[in-house]
Amino acid sequence: MACGRLSSSTVTVAWPHNCLVPTFTTLPHIIPLTLSDWRNGDDDRDVWGQFGDILQDAGITIWPDHPKYKEVMPLQAKVEKFPVPNGYSFVTPHRGLEGKEVSKSPGTARELTRFEYTNDLSRAACLQNGQDVVVRIVVLKGEGRKYLEILRKIATGPLGLLSSNHTLPMLKEIAGDSATFCVFPMVGGGNLRNAYDGWAKTSAGDILDMVMQALEGLAFIHNLNIAHRDAFCDNFIVQWQPESLYTMKVPTSRPRVYLIDFETALASEPDSSNRTCVGFPTDEPEEYTRPAIPEMRSGQPYDPFKVDVWQFAMASPFARHLHPWIASWKICEYRMPRIALMQMKRYLSLAVLFIICRPNRYLFPWRHFPAVLLELNVSCLPPANSVEALRQRTYARSTHLITAIMILLIYRVSMSPWDTATLVAWVQDLPREAEIQFRQLRAASKEDLLVLVPYILIGLLSTVFLRFVAVRLLRRPLPPGPKVRTIPPQEPWKLYHAWARNSGPLMTITSLSQQVILLTNLDTVFELFEKRSLIYCNRPRWPMADLLGRQDNVGFTQYGERLRKGRRFLHSALNERYLLDQDGWGDFLVAHSLALLRMMVEGDPREAVGKLVETMIVQFAYGRDFAAQYGELARQVQAQTNLALQPGRWAVNTMPICAFCPCALEHTSAAGRATRSSSSGRSRAPPFERVKADMAAGTAQPSFVKHNLEEFPNMSKADERILIGATGSVYDAGVSTTVATLTSFLLFLSRHPAVQDKAHAELLRVLGSTFSTGVARLPNFADRTDLPYVDAVIQEIVRYNPPVPLVSHAPRKEDTFAGYRVPKGTWVTANIWSMLHDEETYPDPDTFDPESACPGLHLASQLTFLVVARTLALYTIVPASPADAEAPIEFATGLVAAPKPFKVRLVPRSGATEEMLAQALAEVEATVPARPPA
Repeated sequence: MACGRLSSSTVTVAWPHNCLVPTFTTLPHIIPLTLSDWRNGDDDRDVWGQFGDILQDAGITIWPDHPKYKEVMPLQAKVEKFPVPNGYSFVTPHRGLEGKEVSKSPGTARELTRFEYTNDLSRAACLQNGQDVVVRIVVLKGEGRKYLEILRKIATGPLGLLSSNHTLPMLKEIAGDSATFCVFPMVGGGNLRNAYDGWAKTSAGDILDMVMQALEGLAFIHNLNIAHRDAFCDNFIVQWQPESLYTMKVPTSRPRVYLIDFETALASEPDSSNRTCVGFPTDEPEEYTRPAIPEMRSGQPYDPFKVDVWQFAMASPFARHLHPWIASWKICEYRMPRIALMQMKRYLSLAVLFIICRPNRYLFPWRHFPAVLLELNVSCLPPANSVEALRQRTYARSTHLITAIMILLIYRVSMSPWDTATLVAWVQDLPREAEIQFRQLRAASKEDLLVLVPYILIGLLSTVFLRFVAVRLLRRPLPPGPKVRTIPPQEPWKLYHAWARNSGPLMTITSLSQQVILLTNLDTVFELFEKRSLIYCNRPRWPMADLLGRQDNVGFTQYGERLRKGRRFLHSALNERYLLDQDGWGDFLVAHSLALLRMMVEGDPREAVGKLVETMIVQFAYGRDFAAQYGELARQVQAQTNLALQPGRWAVNTMPICAFCPCALEHTSAAGRATRSSSSGRSRAPPFERVKADMAAGTAQPSFVKHNLEEFPNMSKADERILIGATGSVYDAGVSTTVATLTSFLLFLSRHPAVQDKAHAELLRVLGSTFSTGVARLPNFADRTDLPYVDAVIQEIVRYNPPVPLVSHAPRKEDTFAGYRVPKGTWVTANIWSMLHDEETYPDPDTFDPESACPGLHLASQLTFLVVARTLALYTIVPASPADAEAPIEFATGLVAAPKPFKVRLVPRSGATEEMLAQALAEVEATVPARPPA
């Protein structure tokens, strides 16, 4: 053994509560140079003997050198009594000791089960409180520091207390400048390989639970970007005592599985896109005796996380002995139904365990799979005409059907191009085999048929299930994408945009029972929503919106006659000709734009925008100013609708059955919350009836409702309800989107004075300038074509923060696009925000720059143009205070993304600004008739 000297230094013990206790100042003189020398030495007792006094000072007593301590005791060992130093009792409890006398006298060692007291780098020891432990050399002269860092991360602290963490906890760390020892609890139940050998004596619940724990442990370290690279059954040890190694944990009723030996582990950075590695897990490839994948020997890169699953699932008795276990099933006369059901339960449970490994897609070498398939298909029972033989063949065929189910599941999981023809031919051959067996059944007596009923049912049910699985799994796949527990509640479109960089422009997000197919490419959206509009013309169901009484809103109406009529009402009045020419709506917009300027100067600009836009939309819808009477109620309805449409906010939107949950549950009490908030009808029916009364009296003003009642006379009550819902859609969409755009204008321009100066210079050039007032006149609709930069500012506002960042449709029938399947009713959502922040189209999408606006992008409304142009012509928008200038820009999450509350103020550009605004208001009031109040 190669040896060297360690420097003398002070060593401390790190306890779980991070207190440091001095232990010694002198280290042994002769120790191995490397961990490999220590591991491969002829006799490590001399090395460990040098550390006996040092560890004793730290409160750790190494087990003595006694020949009997090196015996590997059987799983249920008899009590052995050996002399031990200092009167300590070494206790390793385990299952199966009931009825045995255990000596409690000090000075005796008890129950040395399944543990070799010395194992090269490890040594059995005992703490002062009597707990058996294992001391392991982890770091030697700098070697092993990465191993120590991994242990510190997952085997101690808060992570070490999580029930999903199956890493063996580290109790203490004895650290020095050149060497570090770690102390772990002693687990005396053997490993999973030993447990597998004893499965015949173990309950099926223990078997499945141990395997589930092992997979859970792998998933835990993988989520922390740690790959073990030696995840064989030997490194999964079992604590049979139904108690926890940590007293802070809740005791479990099953054996606890722990993952050990992280010397070969690799830790990747969380944001690392390339997590491959090369070579063997150890530094001595010629001494590596474990099964290895071909990439290790050829030096090609491989994914260590997939190797973990391969090592556990293939190179372990769990998978290697799968077929012998099936072959060992016996047919025991008339006890067959009970045995068949028990074995089916075990087999299907194992199939579920394989499916758990689905994200890794690396269960075992697929080049061996055709041979495994053929082996499982071989019938070991000879053909015969007797009823007994027929019964046996029927049972054997039912077990093969179950086998086929599992194989199909694994095949679908793997997506591997192995011999598909062999599988398909075998599945197609099953009905012919069943027909032959049923022909033989015709010759059997009624008594024999009664005996065969359970097995026939097993075969039939398995065949039906197999057909169901085959139909579902052999279809085209869904687009790839991440699986998430919940949809993020705040600005999810930004997270979708980040996911699209890895998954592509077409991806699927699966959250609980809800699937959403996201589109982040303009060409894809045009193909589906425009060219295939007859398929994607439906709307997704929002159960929470239905509970709020919003099912009549056109945006939530399912495809059918009601939706077609609602759209007809909207298109009849919401067109450019009607808005600008019919009944003086152009002058109406001009008047409101000037009124908004006056309100923004006199009060809070953000609040002024909300109040005036609401008043204008209500007057447009009903011809009267109902804002004072029903405005507060309408705002409550709109706020509740936005709340109902928050992604991930309400469980009822994912699981409609939650509508019947008790009202006490916050996230599932949809029914109770909706009952308190369903005021949609109360805010819309009275104004609608008032318009009808005004029309009958001949005093009705032009409005959306009046126009449609005249355009479509003789409406039924059902059509009137549809028109009321369409009118509510005008209010919801008009107020929310217009307010979001105008408030974004105030917020963005207050942070970009250079953009304001450039737009004002363009206005001076087009409108003319005077010394006293700045601009010679106010801009109007006809000036828009001459103001390209002002128009670009509006387009950039909409691009930087689109008012509706997500637009969802639902196909009326199953569709196929780009080789992927789009199921009927699935949410197909266009991420408008992502398209308007595409780096290929916009070099710097997160910078507000009107010069990068794309021509032909979404054109803002006429009111938006007037407000933006006239505000920039007369005023400068500035933050209300220096603190407001530094506040982060944040947006609310809902159907409409509006800026969260902020403060700005308008500063006149000249002393005559107020006089020009007052004169313009007087001229408009003289020409535009006022709308009567409600």
